Amino acid sequence: MNEIIKTLLSRRSVRAYKNTQISDEKLQMILEAGRFAPSAMNLQPWHFLVIQNKAALDEFSKDVKDVMIASDFENAKKEGFNFFYNAPTVIFICGEETSSFAEMDCTMAASNMITAATLLGLQSCFIVSFKVLFKTPYHEKYAVKFGLPKGYMPMCAVVLGHAADGETLKIPHKKTEIVTLIK
Repeated sequence: MNEIIKTLLSRRSVRAYKNTQISDEKLQMILEAGRFAPSAMNLQPWHFLVIQNKAALDEFSKDVKDVMIASDFENAKKEGFNFFYNAPTVIFICGEETSSFAEMDCTMAASNMITAATLLGLQSCFIVSFKVLFKTPYHEKYAVKFGLPKGYMPMCAVVLGHAADGETLKIPHKKTEIVTLIK
């Protein structure tokens, strides 16, 4: 079987990470894979915001948790829950707010990054729940704190790292009756 196909079929979302940082070389390859993702009309309406600062990620996670508890999100109520699963690297894929296709295009970039990470022996998880924070007064705080370019909004994120010891890479349940083929 083709190596890329094997990678796509073996990839798993990981929700517990070691605190060991990923290498700069692997990070650059992952970002490059995202940069080469397809986008509508090749507009590439994205900006990649990489955060490897644990204190900044923990503060952001705490604020997201506070907002999510207020909106009755069950996971946020769990003691010690971290929205980034304590991953040492988080890439926020930010899209142009005026682009009709930014959310889909940014998701394509995230998908390329996730595939590249898997090929490089890293684990990842695609997340979007943090977006609720950007619909609150916290938006300005983090736009300034993280240097978010004007006119861009985080659309999704990819957390990256090495799976924590004991973290099982479960085979996810995948639906089988999903195709209609018309010839």
